Amino acid sequence: MLKAYIVPHPPIILPEIGRGEELKIAATTTAYQAVADEIAELKPDTIVLSSPHSPLYADGFFVAGGKMGKGDFSAFSAPEVKEEFLFDSELSERLCRISQEKGLATGLEPQIGGADHGVLVPLHFIRQRYRDFRLVQVGLSGLSAEAHFLFGQCIREALEQLGRRAVFVASGDLSHVLRKDGPYGFRPEGPEFDRQIVELLSRAAFDEVLNMPLVFCEKAAECGLRSFQILAGALDGDEVTAKRLSYEGPFGVGYAVMSFSLNNKADSKANDENRWTQPGCAEGERLSTLPGNAEGEAESALHTDVERERSSTQGDKAEGKEAQNSPKREACAQDITELARKSILYFLEHKALLPLPENLPQNLLTTQAGCFVSLHKGKALRGCIGTMCACQDSLAEEIIYNAVTAANGDPRFPAVRQDEVAELDISVDVLGELEDISSPAELDPQRYGVYVQRGRRSGVLLPRLEGVETIEEQLDIALAKAGIAAEEDFALSRFEVRRYEKNR
Repeated sequence: MLKAYIVPHPPIILPEIGRGEELKIAATTTAYQAVADEIAELKPDTIVLSSPHSPLYADGFFVAGGKMGKGDFSAFSAPEVKEEFLFDSELSERLCRISQEKGLATGLEPQIGGADHGVLVPLHFIRQRYRDFRLVQVGLSGLSAEAHFLFGQCIREALEQLGRRAVFVASGDLSHVLRKDGPYGFRPEGPEFDRQIVELLSRAAFDEVLNMPLVFCEKAAECGLRSFQILAGALDGDEVTAKRLSYEGPFGVGYAVMSFSLNNKADSKANDENRWTQPGCAEGERLSTLPGNAEGEAESALHTDVERERSSTQGDKAEGKEAQNSPKREACAQDITELARKSILYFLEHKALLPLPENLPQNLLTTQAGCFVSLHKGKALRGCIGTMCACQDSLAEEIIYNAVTAANGDPRFPAVRQDEVAELDISVDVLGELEDISSPAELDPQRYGVYVQRGRRSGVLLPRLEGVETIEEQLDIALAKAGIAAEEDFALSRFEVRRYEKNR
């Protein structure tokens, strides 16, 4: 391993897509170009790239198969911007073999529809400077932080077995809820997540990255954490020097560019004051940054944003709910599924979250709960995203946010198009409180969902799923999603779900 990088993947950074808006993230562009220049100097045989938008499996990892990959930005109205590249097939196959031997389900298969933007944006910059490499493209999974770390270790082992000179690129944005005027709105957890993750990565504190609280990260609507956890595994055992090149978030999404040098292997010119080594690094030290992005400015801006947006958001919501004079009737399936559908249509047209409609049933505004929004086209799943606990101020806002994310942010599927929305069958599962239980005998896959946890590993499965008929089947799937072996000790909880569905 020569070096590793964390990079974001906003398509708007490309002039053909941004049409001037890319100038608002000029520091990110400058940092990206610096990364590409470094990679060109290193001349790696292989680039290993992890993307949150590559196919995602609940219980395993995707590795892109075939000899050649390609993709373009047609989904962002720029089909003329395209990339073609060669895969390192031998290394991909070796990675799959090693991962499977270590108990990680890993699938080697072509990516249907071409490479995703989490792959294409980094390659666009890198290939402007350097093209003499082969790619290993990997996805994330629904497994635990430890499983992603182990997958990174498998990547490192495969590289060493084949003697590849390689660079690892972890593609991933940070929080998507940094600003009230951003496409996903504002939550105070967003800026706080960005502050914490940038600080931890800036000192290569990978143990702490693996231990970030799951609920906090979910509320922050982050994108790249699991990608960074794979990177941590790939660098395991090395003394690492971390360097932050840039951080920006003007569109409501956090973009960080960082480099990680393996001491005495690469980047020996690094200034001593920019050195952060995992063993014994001094508490409170600081990294220098690119000119014009002084250390402390971004962090103070994040704190300011939290306070300003929290005050504004709370005031707006209180005023808005009082003004709506909502009917006191209970919400029915049509209210809930139509709210989800309108949310998707509004986002596709305005690139923003739907404002709370007037005359919503009162319980949608006064209740808080986690929920899952599932989209089906015919019998085929088209997207499913949810939250185990309430992350918004009301159930209505929870449905709006999760509907948009299911349509636009499920890494397993391309974003839903506007002409598809009318064809979608939408269901919303509203989750009850978790109830700790002592035995699987207290489960019922037709009535209860199941939640399993061992340390930081956890998995969830909804009730009444097609093909899941027995307690054993339900529990086996939940444990597999969590990466927990059946013979290990784990905490067991159940929850009830109220499902609202109305087919077209």
